[in-house]
Amino acid sequence: MLQAYYSFTESKITVFDDKKISKSQGWNKHLGKYNVIKLDMANIFYDNNMKDGIGKIKKTIIDDVKMNDKHFKCNKKEDIDVIIEKIYRRTQRKIVLIIDEWDLVFRDTSCDTKSKKDYLNFLTLLIKNNENIVLTYMTGILPIKTKGLSPSIKGIFNEFSMTSNSHFDEYFGFTKDDVEELCRKYLSTEILDNPCETEIPINKNKNIDKNKDRIIAINNKMIKDWYNGYQFTNQNDGKEYDLYIPYSVIQTIKNKKIDNYWIKTESNAVFLDYVVKDLKGEEKDIALLMNKGRLKVKIDAYRSDVIENKDTILTVLIHLGYLAYDSKSKNVYIPNKEIKQKFWRSKQMGSN
Repeated sequence: MLQAYYSFTESKITVFDDKKISKSQGWNKHLGKYNVIKLDMANIFYDNNMKDGIGKIKKTIIDDVKMNDKHFKCNKKEDIDVIIEKIYRRTQRKIVLIIDEWDLVFRDTSCDTKSKKDYLNFLTLLIKNNENIVLTYMTGILPIKTKGLSPSIKGIFNEFSMTSNSHFDEYFGFTKDDVEELCRKYLSTEILDNPCETEIPINKNKNIDKNKDRIIAINNKMIKDWYNGYQFTNQNDGKEYDLYIPYSVIQTIKNKKIDNYWIKTESNAVFLDYVVKDLKGEEKDIALLMNKGRLKVKIDAYRSDVIENKDTILTVLIHLGYLAYDSKSKNVYIPNKEIKQKFWRSKQMGSN
């Protein structure tokens, strides 16, 4: 959506005309006015070492420009800041940079310290003090922690994470109101299929199937049990939000079925198995969490380059989304049934 909003085009952009943003004053001030560079680090580094991955980034950027300007001259052997400067000079448009899964390198347990340093140095050269880039938007799981690596990139971003309360909290996932609206719009005619146990007794042959309000209420309750549970507090007005996992909610609506959608995503599943095995010897704590208990955690002990004790492991699980964090009590807990099932399965794998 960011790419659709910022990307330069000579055609009229109509995709936002019926969206809520179009009702905001000055919403189109930056509409369609920039070159947008989007980098998916999962695709770039999936089969490449650090040197080849950085080369692929530069080649991808150059090739994208050449698709629209065959006379653009640039070489991937040049430094990335030089390439960005040449793009600006050629187009006379500033750049919006979107980086997806920026932290893939830090979640890859096979990546050594030198590669991590090289990666952060590359990002610093690309982003820091670059007047040709007006906005950098990076998504990922882990926050930027640079102790022992490259401190030069620290401080150039406003970070919003699973442990920080901010005025953007309600946009981290679907809110209660969002889910209720979706249930009314898409889940009012039939009760969701749920192959797993549910606290709600369901008999689809009863007259309940004819009562839309009751159907909506049942579906809403199932979605809440399975995908809700993350708590945030808006730092401006103090309003509290309970957030749902958006991917799982969307897939549930599409398939009309409750399932473990989000935890099946590959990059998260591999890492969760790794960190849960690192909790070996903490079986009592895992059992406590799985029985709706809570644990105290020191989130400031976390470093992205080292997983060294229980607090850092639990903090990683918060950022991954597998534990929820209560900022008032400084406790962690398993937020919902989908995540609980993943803990159960990973615990079984770790004991084998």
